Amino acid sequence: MYLSVIRDLYDNSIVAYKTETEHNVNLVLSTIRAANNNAIAENFFSILKKECIYRTKLLTYEQARLLIGQHIDFYNNERIRLKNKTDSA
Repeated sequence: MYLSVIRDLYDNSIVAYKTETEHNVNLVLSTIRAANNNAIAENFFSILKKECIYRTKLLTYEQARLLIGQHIDFYNNERIRLKNKTDSA
């Protein structure tokens, strides 16, 4: 038996898996389809919720839109990433 998995980079959870009796490209592709190729995006949404959304009471769509825009700018330009820390060490 062969096992193919897709792991979430944020919390290391398995977001999709497939098993087959043959190891081939179809095994990998079916795993990706099962995850909707979305594990990386789910990682971002998890961070967005924890660092931004859950900390604020949003009353309007406009408040949410502005807050999310600000957070994405912070995420892309200012947020320290562990990878950057280890690269410079």
